[in-house]
Amino acid sequence: LQLCKDQAKANMLMSLESTGSRMNRLGRNELFLGRIPTPEEIISEYDSVTREGVLSLARTVFNSENTSLSVLGNIASEDEYRRIIYG
Repeated sequence: LQLCKDQAKANMLMSLESTGSRMNRLGRNELFLGRIPTPEEIISEYDSVTREGVLSLARTVFNSENTSLSVLGNIASEDEYRRIIYG
């Protein structure tokens, strides 16, 4: 997790050297946030990410109750697909 956070921070800081990347970031933040966070604020947000936070988000995003499946071709039984997906 620490390596990922460090990589994300380095990428963000390096993007400040590119006019195009900087303008893209400014426009995206203005559009989605209505404000422009400072690089220090962004780094602080990266630093605040925890393992527990990532796991909680993953459980929400990958909730099996919200999953659907479409199959084309040689179709097996519904139970077979459930076994494959859920183990």
